[in-house]
Amino acid sequence: MNMLTNREVLDEAARNTGTSLRDVPDVEALLRQIIGQFYMDSRELDLAEPHFREALAIRQRLFGERHKEIAHTLKRLAWTYKARGAYEEAEAHYRRALAIFAALPGEAPNELAVMLDLAETAQDRGDLPEALTLFASALERADAEYPEWHYIRLWSHRKYGECLARLERYEEAEPHLKVALEGYRRLGGDDHHMTRLARESITKLYENWGKPELAAVLRTESPAQGPPRAEPGP
Repeated sequence: MNMLTNREVLDEAARNTGTSLRDVPDVEALLRQIIGQFYMDSRELDLAEPHFREALAIRQRLFGERHKEIAHTLKRLAWTYKARGAYEEAEAHYRRALAIFAALPGEAPNELAVMLDLAETAQDRGDLPEALTLFASALERADAEYPEWHYIRLWSHRKYGECLARLERYEEAEPHLKVALEGYRRLGGDDHHMTRLARESITKLYENWGKPELAAVLRTESPAQGPPRAEPGP
């Protein structure tokens, strides 16, 4: 018997979505977003982008310009631009998503996540001073609005610390990276992938700072599971 793989089913759905779901646009938009997310997670950006674009167009027709589902689609579309170095387009889409989340009640976590994405985009295109300003704004919000070990707060500390380290402001970066490492340890243990990413960040800090003995201690503590997994997408 012929058994289709998950990938074959997905590719078939991607080919037929525009015709089979034409009369149910809300379902088509949802399915296109799911398909786009799968391709995005597989780093097949050229396949992901058109599905996000069509999901965005459908949702704009259904909801107007200020709906949270539109912001979520804008965020994913921005990530595809960022991943291939189209930073101007990425920033434009992130800013549109940010404006929508900021105007809606109950969307503060998503607003902060997009602030961090926007800061990371500035960092990736080499504008470290702008990135640092954006990371600092996100961190100030996160520290004021979330509990000590909330994931958004830890993420903000780590990203701010990493940016400081790239600017060779090691002494300022160290406490932020320590907060992130300790928090991820408390939340997920030593072998959680976010703990490993935080450990790798502070290990690199010590190596670049000329403190190899501290880096060696952290490498000794690291579980023997290979390099840390890449940071999750949006």
